[in-house]
Amino acid sequence: MKKLALLLSLLFTTWSAQAAYVVQGQIRSEAGSATAGLNVVLIEQNPNKAPQGPLALGKTDQDGRFRIEIEELDPQSEYILGTRIGEQRAASEAFSFAQSKQVTQDLNIPAQQEEVAPEGHNMDSPLVGPFIFVGDLKAEAGPVDSVTVELMEMTISSPEGQAVQTTQTNKAGHFSLQLPQAGSHNLYYVLAKNGPQLARSEARPLAASDKGKEIKTDLVFMAVSQDPKALIVRKNLLFFELMEDRVRVSEILLIENISPGSLDLSGQPLVKALPKGAENFQLMRPAPGISAQLDQDQAQFSITMAPGMAQIFFSYDLNLDQLGQTLTSGLLPRTEEIELVRTASGFEVTFDTPINEVVETKKGHGEELFFSKKTLALSDQKNVKFVIESTIMPQKRLFYPATLLLVLLLCGLFWYIKIKPEKAA
Repeated sequence: MKKLALLLSLLFTTWSAQAAYVVQGQIRSEAGSATAGLNVVLIEQNPNKAPQGPLALGKTDQDGRFRIEIEELDPQSEYILGTRIGEQRAASEAFSFAQSKQVTQDLNIPAQQEEVAPEGHNMDSPLVGPFIFVGDLKAEAGPVDSVTVELMEMTISSPEGQAVQTTQTNKAGHFSLQLPQAGSHNLYYVLAKNGPQLARSEARPLAASDKGKEIKTDLVFMAVSQDPKALIVRKNLLFFELMEDRVRVSEILLIENISPGSLDLSGQPLVKALPKGAENFQLMRPAPGISAQLDQDQAQFSITMAPGMAQIFFSYDLNLDQLGQTLTSGLLPRTEEIELVRTASGFEVTFDTPINEVVETKKGHGEELFFSKKTLALSDQKNVKFVIESTIMPQKRLFYPATLLLVLLLCGLFWYIKIKPEKAA
């Protein structure tokens, strides 16, 4: 979870030394637990936007204080902060940056909770229902019968959403979903799936005033597109970590379906070439309708998605003997931006012969420091080339200059003790 949240924050945050928006505060624990080194996530709440992952990530210092800097955000949206110690979770009240670009929000982690939340749920400040989502599902030909409809819940620990209630439409295309209890800091949306057809409502929070009322949520199946040109890759981010015996590369593809209806590319998988020698390929937390398989050094992605944004997150390993070599990673068609991000631990990552201008920035998250290099891709660019170089000299390489220095010192000492007195005599 830590790595996923961090990568998502890197994806949605513009790296800059001067942040335009700041949220800071302190975390306290009623149980007296240590609050140093806790992750703090910032999540946007806007019912008019497609659900996204955490916007940014911070980490507390020794006193439980944190500071999160964000270059760009929507000041009209509301935001919440979330953190956890083990199973004890805490979330702030919703706030905005409409009045000030610097906000202070403290979080208090309760000593215990009456009910332990299921994995992925946030039960802080629960709202007692029932909350009733009703609506009609239609297509171009009219009402749609016997289609699965799910009520999805977005939480701090599960920002992509997970189903909490499921039903099917009747002959008139009508559906009803009843939620007995809701989280006051969670977002909810309705999702209908029928093969490649997807329809979803806007995500929204629930309030005590919604109790017992019917929340009207109509859905429409638009025509399914199979045009690959409807898929845009807004950003391809590569995150590098230097391990003891390998380099871990994690990639995030921020993709968008710009067609008015669902996009079904399951019959024509998109192929992305990985660097030669890549090992341990793994697709992480795929969204519904997205899958991948590895064929030698090529990752093949099958994509079915509703209109709007989605993310593809995967990782693989490179051998240390590939340091210093020019490596090539493929790009999906219509990739707009490429970003290389590395940690600060003894290595450098650079574009090999970049085509466009490269913007270099750095930013700290708690005690961590990360370095970013990003550039715009050409409309027909098929790959990106980069070089990973270690800035720490291996012990074997240190042996030779150390030996040479020792020889020079011994020669100098011999000259001073033996040769110089003979000349003086």
